[in-house]
Amino acid sequence: MLAEFRIRNFALVEDMTVSFSEGLNVLTGETGAGKSVIVTALSLALGARPAASPVRAGCDAARVDAAFRCQSPGVIKALEDAGIAPDEDGTLILSREFTASGRSTARINHSMVPLSAVRALAEEIIDLHGQYAHQAMLRLTDQSRFLDATGGAAHRALLQAMAAQHNELRELRARLQEFRDNAEALEKEADMLRFRIKEIGDLISDPGEFDKLRQEIKTLERGQDLADAVNSAYARLRASESGPAAQDSLARARAALQPVAGVSPELDAVMAQIEEADALVDAAARSLGAMRGAFESNPQRLEELQDRMFQIKDLMKKTGSGSVAALLDFKAKSAERLKSISLDEDSIAALEKQAADLEARAADTAAKLTKSRRALADKFSRAIKSELKELAMPGAAFKAELQPFDSGLPAGAAPVFLRPTGAERVAFLFSANPGEAPKPLDQIASGGEISRVMLALKSLLSSADDVPTLVFDEIDAGIGGETAHAIARKLARLASGRQVLCVTHLAQIAAAANRHLAVSKKTQAKRTVIYAREVDGADRVREIARMLGDSGMQESHDLAQKLIEQAGEF
Repeated sequence: MLAEFRIRNFALVEDMTVSFSEGLNVLTGETGAGKSVIVTALSLALGARPAASPVRAGCDAARVDAAFRCQSPGVIKALEDAGIAPDEDGTLILSREFTASGRSTARINHSMVPLSAVRALAEEIIDLHGQYAHQAMLRLTDQSRFLDATGGAAHRALLQAMAAQHNELRELRARLQEFRDNAEALEKEADMLRFRIKEIGDLISDPGEFDKLRQEIKTLERGQDLADAVNSAYARLRASESGPAAQDSLARARAALQPVAGVSPELDAVMAQIEEADALVDAAARSLGAMRGAFESNPQRLEELQDRMFQIKDLMKKTGSGSVAALLDFKAKSAERLKSISLDEDSIAALEKQAADLEARAADTAAKLTKSRRALADKFSRAIKSELKELAMPGAAFKAELQPFDSGLPAGAAPVFLRPTGAERVAFLFSANPGEAPKPLDQIASGGEISRVMLALKSLLSSADDVPTLVFDEIDAGIGGETAHAIARKLARLASGRQVLCVTHLAQIAAAANRHLAVSKKTQAKRTVIYAREVDGADRVREIARMLGDSGMQESHDLAQKLIEQAGEF
C-alpha cells in the first residue's frame, strides 16, 4: 500500500507530505484547491510523462517520493529485473526529479533506474484511474482489454499465441511479397553475386596464397640475376678446371702446414680451423650446386602471375577490401546473401507452404480465442449488471458484444481478418432504462452513468487482480442524490482488504473514508501554496458540512454527522 507521499516544488506545492492508511482514503476540497495536483504528482512518481514542466516557478527542480509497503512476488521480480535488492521490511520508494531545463531522473529505493523499470514496478502495486480514464473506456481497443483482463491463464496463453502468430504471418507474407515485387531486381543481384563469388574463387582461396604469389613474382623478376650469382659463387668455392677456387686455396694451406703437424699446439689449432673452414665451404658449395638450374628467366610465367596479382588487387579495390582476408570475407558474405535471396521455385513454394500452415494455425488460434471470449463475455455481462444494480441502476442492461474485424490479415477459407488481438473487437453496449435496447456506451451514457460503469468494471476486475492500491480521481463525476450513497457503499466495500485513494466532491463518499485529507490553498509571502491536512472529529464534520453546501449551518453539521454514522454500517 501507499504509506507516504512527499511533493516538493511541484506546481503550486512547496513542500507537502501526505500519509495514507489501509482502506478508503479520500481527498476533498474546493474546486481548484489542488486535489488533482496530488494525483498528477503521484502518476509521475509511477512513471507517467508530464504534459508540461511541473517545476514550481522560481525553483530549479521538483521532486516526488512515493513510499509503499509491499512484498508481493510480482514486486520482488520487478525489483530483481531492475537489479535492485528488495528491502527487508518491504519498504519501496519510487522517486522522480524534474529540472527546470526539462530533464528528469527516476529512482527506486534511491538507485537510479530507467523509467521503464518504474512503470513495470508500478503495475504491480497500484492502479490509477485518472479524470480522463472514462475516455479510455469508451475506446473499443480498451473495451477489449477490459474483457480480456478477466480471462485466466488459458485465455492469456491464447492472447500471447495470437499476437506471436499474427506478427510471424505478417512478416512471412511481407517476405513473399518482396520476392514477387522485386523478383527482377533480386535476380540481377543474384547474378552479380554469383559472378563475383566465382571471380574471387578462381583467383584465390586462402590468404596464404597471396604471400606465395608475391614471393614467386619477386623470384621470377630477378631470375637471371639469381642464376648468375649462384653460378659465380659456386665457381669460386668449388675446385674446377676453370681456375683456382676457395677449396684449392684451403687445400694448399693445409698441405703447407702438414710437415710440422704435432710440433706446435698453436699451428695444430690453426690446421683444425682450416679443416672446419674446408667443411663449411664444401657444404656451401653443395647447396649452391643444388640451386644451379633452379633459378631461370621465365617471362611467360612471370606475366601470368603479375596478371593474377593485378586482378586480385583490382577486386580488392572494387569490393572495398583492405586485405586478402577481407576479400575472402566479402566472398563469404556474398554467398550468404545469395542464399537468402535465392529465387528458385522450390524456395518460393516452401515459403508459400510455410505461410499457409501458419495461416491455418493462426485461424485456429483466433477461433479458440473467439470461443473463449464468448464465454467470458456472457459471464462478464452478467457480473457488470450485478455491479450496476448495487450502484443504483437495477434496470440497466449491459452486454459485451464481439464484433468481427472487417480488415486485417485475411486467414482461413471464410476468411476472417486477423489482428494481434484476434479476429474481433469487443464493444460495450449499455442501456440505463428498462425496455431500451443496449447501444454503444459512448452514444447514450451520461457522465454519471459512465462513472458507475467504470466503477463497476474496476470493482469486477479488482476481484481478479492483486494490485493492493486503487486510485480514483473524481470517479463520482456527474453523480448525486441517492446514487452517491450507492457509490460510497461500493467504494467502501472495494476498500475492504486493500487500499483505495479517491478524490471526491461527494459528502457521502467522504463520510465513508477511513482517512480523510482536506486540500486547500493559502497565500504566504505573496505566493499561492497548496497544502493538505488530515481531518477527523469536529474538523471532519465541518469539512463534510462544507461539501453539503454550508459549513455554517447546524443542519449541514447534523447531516454530516449522520452521513458518517451511516457510513459506519457499510
